Amino acid sequence: MRYLTLFILFLMLGSLSATEKVPAGFVMQVMEPTGGKILRPKGWFYNEGHRSNAWMWTISKEDTHDGKDPYDTGVRIQAVAGVQERTGKSPEVFLKEFIAQKRKAADKVHKNCDAVDQGLFTRTCIEVTEREYRILYSVFWSNEIDMIVISIAGAKTTDWEANSKFFDTMSAFELIDMKRFPDDPKKK
Repeated sequence: MRYLTLFILFLMLGSLSATEKVPAGFVMQVMEPTGGKILRPKGWFYNEGHRSNAWMWTISKEDTHDGKDPYDTGVRIQAVAGVQERTGKSPEVFLKEFIAQKRKAADKVHKNCDAVDQGLFTRTCIEVTEREYRILYSVFWSNEIDMIVISIAGAKTTDWEANSKFFDTMSAFELIDMKRFPDDPKKK
Protein backbone atom coordinates (compact mmCIF):
# COMPACT_ATOMS: atom_id res chain seq x y z
CA MET A 1 0.00 0.00 0.00
CA ARG A 2 2.88 2.36 0.80
CA TYR A 3 4.19 2.03 -2.77
CA LEU A 4 0.76 2.70 -4.24
CA THR A 5 0.57 5.90 -2.19
CA LEU A 6 4.08 6.89 -3.30
CA PHE A 7 3.18 6.14 -6.91
CA ILE A 8 0.00 8.25 -6.71
CA LEU A 9 2.07 11.10 -5.22
CA PHE A 10 4.46 10.71 -8.14
CA LEU A 11 1.53 10.92 -10.56
CA MET A 12 0.39 14.18 -8.99
CA LEU A 13 3.84 15.76 -9.08
CA GLY A 14 4.41 15.35 -12.79
CA SER A 15 5.88 13.13 -15.45
CA LEU A 16 8.38 12.85 -18.24
CA SER A 17 6.94 14.32 -21.42
CA ALA A 18 6.22 12.85 -24.84
CA THR A 19 5.41 14.41 -28.12
CA GLU A 20 1.75 14.29 -29.21
CA LYS A 21 2.70 14.36 -32.90
CA VAL A 22 3.13 10.85 -34.32
CA PRO A 23 5.80 10.74 -37.04
CA ALA A 24 5.52 8.45 -40.06
CA GLY A 25 6.52 4.89 -39.25
CA PHE A 26 5.42 5.11 -35.60
CA VAL A 27 2.27 4.52 -33.56
CA MET A 28 1.44 5.99 -30.15
CA GLN A 29 1.69 3.19 -27.59
CA VAL A 30 -0.13 3.63 -24.29
CA MET A 31 1.86 2.29 -21.33
CA GLU A 32 -0.48 0.78 -18.77
CA PRO A 33 -1.33 1.05 -15.94
CA THR A 34 -0.11 4.67 -15.86
CA GLY A 35 -1.49 5.69 -19.24
CA GLY A 36 1.94 6.98 -20.24
CA LYS A 37 2.83 7.17 -23.92
CA ILE A 38 5.75 6.20 -26.09
CA LEU A 39 6.21 6.33 -29.84
CA ARG A 40 6.56 2.69 -30.95
CA PRO A 41 7.96 1.87 -34.39
CA LYS A 42 5.29 0.16 -36.51
CA GLY A 43 5.78 -3.59 -36.43
CA TRP A 44 7.64 -3.56 -33.10
CA PHE A 45 6.20 -5.32 -30.05
CA TYR A 46 4.98 -4.03 -26.68
CA ASN A 47 5.13 -5.84 -23.37
CA GLU A 48 4.68 -4.78 -19.77
CA GLY A 49 5.30 -6.34 -16.39
CA HIS A 50 4.72 -4.83 -12.96
CA ARG A 51 5.25 -5.58 -9.28
CA SER A 52 4.09 -3.71 -6.20
CA ASN A 53 6.93 -1.16 -6.29
CA ALA A 54 8.18 -1.47 -9.88
CA TRP A 55 6.70 -0.91 -13.32
CA MET A 56 8.35 -2.10 -16.55
CA TRP A 57 7.54 -1.55 -20.22
CA THR A 58 9.42 -3.05 -23.17
CA ILE A 59 9.22 -2.06 -26.83
CA SER A 60 11.18 -4.55 -28.94
CA LYS A 61 11.81 -5.32 -32.56
CA GLU A 62 11.56 -9.04 -31.78
CA ASP A 63 8.44 -10.73 -30.37
CA THR A 64 9.14 -11.67 -26.75
CA HIS A 65 5.92 -13.72 -26.53
CA ASP A 66 4.57 -11.75 -23.55
CA GLY A 67 8.02 -11.24 -22.05
CA LYS A 68 8.98 -14.91 -22.02
CA ASP A 69 11.63 -14.66 -24.75
CA PRO A 70 14.67 -12.37 -25.03
CA TYR A 71 15.08 -9.61 -27.59
CA ASP A 72 18.09 -8.06 -29.33
CA THR A 73 16.75 -4.62 -30.26
CA GLY A 74 14.52 -2.44 -28.15
CA VAL A 75 13.83 -0.05 -25.31
CA ARG A 76 12.94 -1.01 -21.75
CA ILE A 77 11.65 1.57 -19.27
CA GLN A 78 11.59 0.77 -15.57
CA ALA A 79 10.15 2.91 -12.78
CA VAL A 80 10.97 1.87 -9.23
CA ALA A 81 9.65 3.34 -5.99
CA GLY A 82 11.19 2.91 -2.56
CA VAL A 83 14.85 2.79 -3.58
CA GLN A 84 16.14 4.47 -0.42
CA GLU A 85 13.84 2.40 1.73
CA ARG A 86 15.10 -0.84 0.17
CA THR A 87 18.80 -0.01 -0.34
CA GLY A 88 19.57 2.70 2.21
CA LYS A 89 20.82 4.87 -0.68
CA SER A 90 19.17 7.96 -2.09
CA PRO A 91 17.83 7.60 -5.64
CA GLU A 92 20.67 9.86 -6.84
CA VAL A 93 23.43 7.83 -5.14
CA PHE A 94 21.86 4.54 -6.28
CA LEU A 95 21.79 5.63 -9.94
CA LYS A 96 25.24 7.23 -9.90
CA GLU A 97 26.61 3.91 -8.61
CA PHE A 98 24.61 2.10 -11.33
CA ILE A 99 26.20 4.30 -14.02
CA ALA A 100 29.67 3.80 -12.48
CA GLN A 101 29.16 0.02 -12.61
CA LYS A 102 28.12 0.19 -16.27
CA ARG A 103 31.18 2.34 -17.05
CA LYS A 104 33.52 -0.11 -15.31
CA ALA A 105 31.98 -3.22 -16.95
CA ALA A 106 31.83 -1.71 -20.46
CA ASP A 107 34.07 -2.87 -23.27
CA LYS A 108 33.90 0.69 -24.62
CA VAL A 109 32.26 3.94 -23.46
CA HIS A 110 30.84 5.95 -26.37
CA LYS A 111 29.18 8.80 -24.50
CA ASN A 112 28.65 10.20 -21.00
CA CYS A 113 25.96 12.75 -20.24
CA ASP A 114 26.23 15.41 -17.57
CA ALA A 115 23.44 15.40 -14.99
CA VAL A 116 20.66 17.79 -16.05
CA ASP A 117 17.98 18.97 -13.62
CA GLN A 118 14.64 18.66 -15.42
CA GLY A 119 12.44 19.80 -12.54
CA LEU A 120 10.87 16.74 -10.94
CA PHE A 121 13.74 14.56 -12.19
CA THR A 122 17.46 14.83 -12.83
CA ARG A 123 18.74 12.88 -15.85
CA THR A 124 22.11 11.48 -16.83
CA CYS A 125 23.22 8.76 -19.23
CA ILE A 126 26.00 6.55 -20.48
CA GLU A 127 26.28 4.83 -23.86
CA VAL A 128 28.46 1.72 -23.91
CA THR A 129 29.38 -1.43 -25.76
CA GLU A 130 28.85 -4.56 -23.69
CA ARG A 131 30.02 -7.68 -25.53
CA GLU A 132 28.09 -7.66 -28.83
CA TYR A 133 25.56 -4.99 -27.78
CA ARG A 134 25.57 -1.20 -27.85
CA ILE A 135 23.40 0.19 -25.06
CA LEU A 136 22.28 3.65 -23.97
CA TYR A 137 21.36 3.78 -20.28
CA SER A 138 19.37 6.93 -19.42
CA VAL A 139 18.62 7.28 -15.72
CA PHE A 140 16.34 9.69 -13.90
CA TRP A 141 16.14 10.21 -10.16
CA SER A 142 13.34 12.11 -8.55
CA ASN A 143 14.30 15.34 -6.87
CA GLU A 144 11.25 15.12 -4.61
CA ILE A 145 10.26 11.52 -3.87
CA ASP A 146 11.95 8.13 -3.48
CA MET A 147 11.67 7.03 -7.11
CA ILE A 148 13.90 6.30 -10.11
CA VAL A 149 13.34 5.68 -13.82
CA ILE A 150 15.77 3.77 -16.02
CA SER A 151 15.47 3.69 -19.81
CA ILE A 152 17.63 1.14 -21.62
CA ALA A 153 17.90 1.35 -25.42
CA GLY A 154 19.99 -1.34 -27.05
CA ALA A 155 20.84 -3.35 -30.13
CA LYS A 156 23.62 -5.55 -31.40
CA THR A 157 26.55 -3.32 -32.35
CA THR A 158 26.05 -4.27 -36.01
CA ASP A 159 22.44 -3.01 -35.83
CA TRP A 160 22.96 0.11 -33.68
CA GLU A 161 23.18 2.68 -36.47
CA ALA A 162 20.08 1.29 -38.22
CA ASN A 163 18.08 1.63 -34.98
CA SER A 164 19.53 4.69 -33.24
CA LYS A 165 16.98 7.06 -34.84
CA PHE A 166 14.18 4.86 -33.46
CA PHE A 167 15.78 5.08 -30.01
CA ASP A 168 16.07 8.87 -30.28
CA THR A 169 12.36 9.17 -31.12
CA MET A 170 11.35 6.76 -28.35
CA SER A 171 13.37 8.68 -25.76
CA ALA A 172 10.62 11.34 -25.59
CA PHE A 173 8.22 9.14 -23.61
CA GLU A 174 5.58 10.24 -21.15
CA LEU A 175 5.51 8.10 -18.03
CA ILE A 176 2.11 9.22 -16.70
CA ASP A 177 -1.09 10.47 -18.35
CA MET A 178 -2.08 13.15 -15.86
CA LYS A 179 -5.49 13.56 -17.59
CA ARG A 180 -6.51 10.19 -16.13
CA PHE A 181 -6.51 11.65 -12.65
CA PRO A 182 -9.18 14.13 -11.61
CA ASP A 183 -8.20 17.57 -10.42
CA ASP A 184 -7.93 17.98 -6.69
CA PRO A 185 -11.34 19.31 -5.57
CA LYS A 186 -9.61 21.31 -2.79
CA LYS A 187 -7.98 23.49 -5.47
CA LYS A 188 -11.34 24.64 -6.81
